Amino acid sequence: MKKVEFVVRPATKKDKDALTDFRYKLDVQEWSKIAHPKEPKKKTEEYVLRCLKASDYFFFIAEADSKPVGFSAASIEPNGRTKKMQGVFEAIWVEPNYRKQGIARALSEIRLKKLRQFKPEKISVYIRPGNKASIKNIEGLGGKQIYNVYALPTKNK
Repeated sequence: MKKVEFVVRPATKKDKDALTDFRYKLDVQEWSKIAHPKEPKKKTEEYVLRCLKASDYFFFIAEADSKPVGFSAASIEPNGRTKKMQGVFEAIWVEPNYRKQGIARALSEIRLKKLRQFKPEKISVYIRPGNKASIKNIEGLGGKQIYNVYALPTKNK
């Protein structure tokens, strides 16, 4: 497989349709495997629009061949118990024909960098146990499994 050139950048409101498509594919093709309720695409679009307007939610887009080919999302919020900031890797999707190109890694690196700007107490990633590619990606970023959650280092090594 020939390596593709790609760029990863913060998403804007202009990316709404691509983000909606990617998020919907993720929900239908991945989450439905573990009994996630299938929602109409319009609900996904409403969710994406809310997140794009939020100051504590971040989308990133990967582009290759002059088109969006993947996305990732992250959020920052106060911990309900300690009130300190905590980051969460929310979602990631790369089109099947563009996988194994380093795109998911780049999407994870940019969201990790963004969350670290907030100096969080922790950064959590929830991964299905059978999702070996995501587990390898997060472990490659220094993530350690704590129970069924991976915790990422909040500072560069």
